[in-house]
Amino acid sequence: MTVALDTVSAATFADLLGDGFALRGPGGQELAVTLASCRESPHSTMAGSPRTAFSLVFGCPAAAAGPFRGAIAC
Repeated sequence: MTVALDTVSAATFADLLGDGFALRGPGGQELAVTLASCRESPHSTMAGSPRTAFSLVFGCPAAAAGPFRGAIAC
């Protein structure tokens, strides 16, 4: 499924709290994570923006993350 980035909002993720995802690092390594938080940030929203800014927090056990740094959701 492909979604245009400018149409993604906090509502897109609201029903996915607690669900598992895989993050893939630049070297191809994957890390299993859980969506821990999805929060709107109205004060961070640019004036005139058609959607409210939001943040996502993913979590996993520290031992699983090891040296893993940076990723994209897949």
